[in-house]
Amino acid sequence: MTTATTTTATATTRASRSRLPRRLPAVLAFAAFLLAWTAYAAVAPGGGRLLPTPLAVIEQLVVDGAMIMGALSVTLVSALQGLLYGTLVAFAGCVIVVSVPFLRRATTRQLTIVYCIPLAAIAPLLFLLLPLPGPHVALAAIAVVFPVYISLVQGLTASHAQWEDLANVVGGGRIAYFFRVQVPASTPNLLVAARIAGPTAVLGTTLAEYFGGTRGVGVLMINSMAQVNAPRAYALGLVITLLSVVVYLLVDAVERLLPWTAELGS
Repeated sequence: MTTATTTTATATTRASRSRLPRRLPAVLAFAAFLLAWTAYAAVAPGGGRLLPTPLAVIEQLVVDGAMIMGALSVTLVSALQGLLYGTLVAFAGCVIVVSVPFLRRATTRQLTIVYCIPLAAIAPLLFLLLPLPGPHVALAAIAVVFPVYISLVQGLTASHAQWEDLANVVGGGRIAYFFRVQVPASTPNLLVAARIAGPTAVLGTTLAEYFGGTRGVGVLMINSMAQVNAPRAYALGLVITLLSVVVYLLVDAVERLLPWTAELGS
């Protein structure tokens, strides 16, 4: 038992050491970025009011932590609602084009047009049509629909020759093949969409809050810029960035729990 434990610990240590050379360039690049930022902030015009140092941003984040977390919770609620509605719309569109293939080009074209419209141009119209927080949710949903739709369509319409041959031998029909092969095989595509859609929903909601609202990260950021409180504005940007990183890591963790998707997707 002791020998097995020692072997496992040794293997873990070797794996950790093997990761260090791969992570070293990223760590050095990040350190260089922080040094360059600090050096430029020291000589930039405004005396730190326009470009604070990283240390000033961290200090402001600690001071305003409770207020920022409160605003972030409001933004996240709208973003999650928009993510849900956008995913449902994308899934409905995907089901339509998979069931009726000749509609794929027209549906994709229309969703592309909607996606290419600047969100800043849509936001004012949404505030005229919807009560709060409707515009925040709608803008997040609009930002999410296209990447989720494209990923799902690519996954559900992909060809898997070896699995098709096996299905023909074993039998079961197209419906069984769709649910047992096509749907699981589309999981990697859905995870790719999740990496994009999560942060995009948050950014869409934040942008909507710029145009109106009483609470949220966007509202707090507008107020911070109006008060020329650059450290708080940068702290809010840091929070949004960290949130995007957390979403990416969560999706990566889910993907590691589903190793069978790599086999089906190959």
